[in-house]
Amino acid sequence: DGIRDYKVTGVQTCALPIYPNDRYRAYNIYYPSNGYGTAMFEDLWPSMGDFNDLVINGRMKMVTNAANKVVELTYYIVPKAIGSSLKNGFAVQFDGISSSAAYSVTRSRTCGSLFTLAANGGEQGQAKLNIPFFSAANDILVNTTGTSGVNINPNVAFIKPDTLTTTITFMQNGVTENNQPSYTEIGRAHV
Repeated sequence: DGIRDYKVTGVQTCALPIYPNDRYRAYNIYYPSNGYGTAMFEDLWPSMGDFNDLVINGRMKMVTNAANKVVELTYYIVPKAIGSSLKNGFAVQFDGISSSAAYSVTRSRTCGSLFTLAANGGEQGQAKLNIPFFSAANDILVNTTGTSGVNINPNVAFIKPDTLTTTITFMQNGVTENNQPSYTEIGRAHV
């Protein structure tokens, strides 16, 4: 019949839940809801610059449970352009969320040597949760054109970027490490 009350997940709904057989997961929330957002960085800020030193596209998938607590975050990061001669890394800090809140962090690719990682995969020695994605964009978006910069000059061949996937798990089989964040806390960390 398609219309049921799914109490196994703790979510009462008339629609089929996303995770009908997982009592610890209920919803997926995507940001942005469609496609990717773009962030542009100037590595000499606050000096004047061109904001093309590192250009990344990104999307986040947040999995919440029935209590609207975040079970897992997955980031899809695409380094699109590099206009700097410096080696720029990229990480996200979650203000208000303890570094011990993450159960584990898994990556589709190692994040390089700039960051020292704790046992859970976050950055070691930080009070707030810091998630490194990469140490040097040049190691991910490799310049094969012989020119300076990558994907900043329309007259030079475009180098196709890879998508990096990083997943932060806040709950494992119903067990949280420390103060599982809510959807609102994650949202504030990205403002």
